[in-house]
Amino acid sequence: MAPTKKVCPTCSQPAGLGATVCPKCAHIFRTRPEDLLKGLEPAPPVPRLGPRLGLLGLGGAVIVILLAAMGAMSLALIGALALGAAIARIVSRARSAQPPPRRSNPRVATPPSRPTTVVQPTPVPIPVAQAPSAPPRPAGCCWVSPGQQVRIHGLVIPGGMVHVGDQLRAVGSNGPDPALINPQLPVDLAHPDRAGTGLAYWPCYSYLSKQCRAAYLMWLAEGRRDPEANIGYVFLFLYGLERRVIVDSCRPGGGPAELSAIIAEVQSLKLSYKSSRSFGRYADDFLTLCALRLGRANAWTTLPDTGGSDTLPIRYRYALGALAMAHTPVPSNLALECIRSNPACRLGTPAKRCPQELRELFGLHYGRHYDDGFTVRPAKTKLSFSYRPASPSFADAIRLDLGVPDAAIPTPTEQKLARLATAACTELEPFSRWMGRHPQDNRPLVQGLLPAELVQSRRKTSLAGLCAVVEAALGPSAQADVPAEDLWAQVGVPCADGIAAADAELLGALLGKLGYGFEPDPRHGPKYPLTGGPLVVFRLPAKSAGEVSPAFSGAVEVMAMAAAVATADGIVSREETAHIEQHIGLAAGLAPDDQRRLSAHLHWLLTARPAIRPARRTLLQRPEDERRAIAHFVLGLASADGAVAPSEVQVLARIHDALGLDSKELYSHIHERSASSAQDPGPVVVRPAPQRRAGHALPARPAKDALNLDPSVIKRLHEDTARASATLRRIAEEAEAAELPSAIDDEVSGGARLDLSHVELLRRLSARPSWLRAEAEILARELGLILDGVLETLNDAAFEVADEPVTEGDDPIDINRDISEVMLK
Repeated sequence: MAPTKKVCPTCSQPAGLGATVCPKCAHIFRTRPEDLLKGLEPAPPVPRLGPRLGLLGLGGAVIVILLAAMGAMSLALIGALALGAAIARIVSRARSAQPPPRRSNPRVATPPSRPTTVVQPTPVPIPVAQAPSAPPRPAGCCWVSPGQQVRIHGLVIPGGMVHVGDQLRAVGSNGPDPALINPQLPVDLAHPDRAGTGLAYWPCYSYLSKQCRAAYLMWLAEGRRDPEANIGYVFLFLYGLERRVIVDSCRPGGGPAELSAIIAEVQSLKLSYKSSRSFGRYADDFLTLCALRLGRANAWTTLPDTGGSDTLPIRYRYALGALAMAHTPVPSNLALECIRSNPACRLGTPAKRCPQELRELFGLHYGRHYDDGFTVRPAKTKLSFSYRPASPSFADAIRLDLGVPDAAIPTPTEQKLARLATAACTELEPFSRWMGRHPQDNRPLVQGLLPAELVQSRRKTSLAGLCAVVEAALGPSAQADVPAEDLWAQVGVPCADGIAAADAELLGALLGKLGYGFEPDPRHGPKYPLTGGPLVVFRLPAKSAGEVSPAFSGAVEVMAMAAAVATADGIVSREETAHIEQHIGLAAGLAPDDQRRLSAHLHWLLTARPAIRPARRTLLQRPEDERRAIAHFVLGLASADGAVAPSEVQVLARIHDALGLDSKELYSHIHERSASSAQDPGPVVVRPAPQRRAGHALPARPAKDALNLDPSVIKRLHEDTARASATLRRIAEEAEAAELPSAIDDEVSGGARLDLSHVELLRRLSARPSWLRAEAEILARELGLILDGVLETLNDAAFEVADEPVTEGDDPIDINRDISEVMLK
């Protein structure tokens, strides 16, 4: 009699007698041990191994006995091994004939294994190892392309780049893909969990709470840039991008254009959520993957710098391998990035603060040493890339065979490149320090702190306007006048409220690196107002550094006194100009560049005619013979046109007083020169009659530019000039060994020099951290000073001491007490 089948008491489903679990509702039957033997199908017969094993063992034993008897123990061992192998083959064949065991519980699914996924290649030419294809996309899911929008639960999600639908299987398991947005799942828009308190470590949209789904959709709808959003929502969005790039890029719509849009989106997300180091690390790896999927040797240039690492980043190795395979030289920017990624080479602050200028300067040095560049040799091994996705949809890492040889820069070449990069950073340090203090200063004027090579390379770009103004003024001439406002407008400096001393020095440095100079340059002489009139520009030699010799400052001081004498009577004659120019060429013994600059300075003095006050304290420090030589020179200048005007006498008297000489000597010398000139009848000068009358004809009027002087007077002037020349030449030689003391009194800590009145004003200003301008002007007037000039002098001294200004602002005026304390020590 056939055994009766079991019936499930829960669902009334019949089951076999041997069943322990209901196949429909998973009810567990309570069975007795003897019931397990009823109703079971007989197992297929298992081959009987006894007779075969007996015969085999008997034969083997006989063989072993015979061999042992013959004394061949080694042959016996070989026979035993062969016998064991035969037995193992028979057992394995017998076991293969047995049926597979049945699953004990059909409702408990065995977790799938996680094999290493190797991606199917995209249309770009990167060889990738063959891998199992991605699961087919059902009709109920779609990828929203970049730039499109989709509406979910009333929220409009712009920008696309999301998977929307009700069916999308994960790549490495049977569950839903974590990035799939299923519109059928409920959301709670009234109570969104923006803080992400209910998020799991690996979030999956299908398993989120309705509050977390609402927060994620709102984050997407608001543009994906909310800085307060939980980083888990950002990762959930990245999961979808990973799937699109790794798995779905072969499908319609995927291509280089979409890949570039994804790169831009991830770069923007990285900047918005740079506080998360974990997301930044995954984003960098994903950007590298995207660049490699583009399949171009220069794809690495689309990625931001990720800083140093223990090894050369894969995107640079791929670029080197592609260039090595094509026998193409390495470009300068790739060489620099390889050096920056080397942890053994530390380039310092300029590499981080001004990377664009570093690339330009390194490129100039690189081209000078390598011309078109150097090539690298390909290695025998091929380059591969292993990427570990952030998304739990993938079972394991993704391996890409890049199809290019592995390549690296040779060590000697790498060391030479490191020296070039370090030298470039050293040259950029002044510009880097300025940008550290003024990060928003983008005026063309600031380029004066760059190396001369970089400044010259920008003549036709950012500095084209400045060069055009200077060249239009100069033409074929060696020097020319340029309205000050035109120059300042080209470098981005408004001059309505005056020019700061630092800006004036930057202009001089910038023009010098462009091959021009201007006067009055505050770096090499007294500080004059640089607005409201013309400035004198002149050409410098091609390789001139724009610097001056130590003797130049003394020559400028003498030139200022000469200009004051020449312009005292309101007329500058040719004789006076010729006398001063003769002194420039012969007296001071200056270098050609210094003479050119001194001539431009004289031209500005005679044109602008600024108020000049001889620095008495400085002049008194000179030896008496030097002071008398200067007095003879200016007196000869005053009498160069044959007469000494009363206004010139007044200026000469002030100069004699500043030189510490007796005024009686001045009048005695003037009288002597007048007496010598009286012995010469000179030109005939007749006042023209108002009406023509009959009589003798009048002598012809002498030519306007004619010079009729006594030859003895001219000889004596030349002798005076020669004596002054010898004296000033000796001054210049001594100044080269030790600089002449400047027009200041007391030395302040750090090398800065200020006179007593400036030091006293600085001490009073340091009593408070801030002053109203009216209050500061009262303090300056009490000391006989002008506030604007004093502040510039104090800030110049502060930059020498601490490389920072001591006062800031115009009204109120803020005082940097730390700097003032250093200056007053």
